[in-house]
Amino acid sequence: MKSILSYGVAATAYLIASLPCQAKDLGEWLAEPPKHVLQSQKPLLPLSHCIGIALSSWGTPIALNGDGLVDVYVPGGGMVLLAIRVIDRGSIRVLEIRSNKAFDDRAKNKIDTCL
Repeated sequence: MKSILSYGVAATAYLIASLPCQAKDLGEWLAEPPKHVLQSQKPLLPLSHCIGIALSSWGTPIALNGDGLVDVYVPGGGMVLLAIRVIDRGSIRVLEIRSNKAFDDRAKNKIDTCL
């Protein structure tokens, strides 16, 4: 049993190390242009909750609430894997998705389920 666990840990470490991405913190991600920009009419709180649940299969999502916006991101391996900024513009919420190539389209597809 111990060797199976060791192989699992080693495989996870290899997967994270082999992802074609650079280690970035949240500020670095938010300084970049978004890969995708989406819109939703859902209220800010239920929308950001749905996004957090949708991204939870990649790690524990963290939400930072600001004035008229929420940043939802997933940390992993000492870096931020992806970041979604939800901006409240009255009747519309604008979602900006920033992620590395390994998560790009998969993140958009998961977030599409929340719109």
